[in-house]
Amino acid sequence: MIKWYKSSLIISIVIIIIGAIFKILHWQGGKLLFFIGLLISLIYIIIGLNEIFKNDTKSIFEKLLWFLGFILFSWIIGLIYYFSELKPKYKLK
Repeated sequence: MIKWYKSSLIISIVIIIIGAIFKILHWQGGKLLFFIGLLISLIYIIIGLNEIFKNDTKSIFEKLLWFLGFILFSWIIGLIYYFSELKPKYKLK
């Protein structure tokens, strides 16, 4: 699961940035790349929220804050969650 989280996070960030560059330069395919990146970001959002709501040590308030963060600021919170929660928990490289 955690490998899926990391992979989908990195892939979605790269595809969305490329799609945004395409849109800024008015090249064809920018909308499609942007949309595909957003769809891929749903993978890590669902995995992250699943991990958060399974965790019994977090309070309901903290779970709500993570939920709102993932919905409103998906990239930033995705990276913060990876480096602060998942990486130390699973000792990833």
